[in-house]
Amino acid sequence: MGCAMPGALKHPAWIALAGAADFPSPDGVKQGMIAVFSGVLLAAGHPLRAELHFEKTRVELKAKPDQEQIDAVFEFENRGTSSARIVTVVSGCQCLHAKFPAEAIAAGGKNRITGVFKVGNFPGVTEKTLQVRVEEDGKSRSLALTVAVELQELITIEPRTAAWTVGEARAERTFTVTMNGDGPIRLLAVEPSRPGFTVRLETVKEGAEYRVHVTPSDLAEPALGVFRFKTDCKYPRFANPIAFGHVKKP
Repeated sequence: MGCAMPGALKHPAWIALAGAADFPSPDGVKQGMIAVFSGVLLAAGHPLRAELHFEKTRVELKAKPDQEQIDAVFEFENRGTSSARIVTVVSGCQCLHAKFPAEAIAAGGKNRITGVFKVGNFPGVTEKTLQVRVEEDGKSRSLALTVAVELQELITIEPRTAAWTVGEARAERTFTVTMNGDGPIRLLAVEPSRPGFTVRLETVKEGAEYRVHVTPSDLAEPALGVFRFKTDCKYPRFANPIAFGHVKKP
């Protein structure tokens, strides 16, 4: 009595494969045919798809004191079985723009998105984000890439604001100025933006640390002043930092 073929085995590829197994051909040919049909079945069970994988989505960098721009590189790979592409890369800040491939990324292909960050004059860590839209198998998805750039502060002033209150007794306030560069940086002068403040400089260690003592001449009404610290720092963006003097209401 014959045995009926189960429904799961009625797929045309199974039928062809069964026929190939009984076909009187050399072993090499038969094995090749079996491999081909096995691949057909594998593809039927696992449809083609694209998958862009980024090695990292956050890049942290340290800018040199004289560096005008710095590149953040985001490497990626298409780990899928069909092509994908980068549709858009959008930055929310004029200080950051991106370079990315316009062509499709084939299966197994690798490429990169480069974020070009314009280094500003503000020390500390600045974080900006790139919004990326990718297209995989006709579907779009979005992801964020973060660029964090640290700019060392070569000259620190503490506190940043010297404060007084209207009507209180006149008293001296002190700024401590510390040089953090590889070599000495000398404080040459401190210039207030408005009259009414006297300034006295004290050298703690030449080229390394200073104290600046300021005293208002009048505390009868509110006032705001800026003190510009002139130094011989060779990097223009750091050469003349500022601090503030504030006479506030009670």
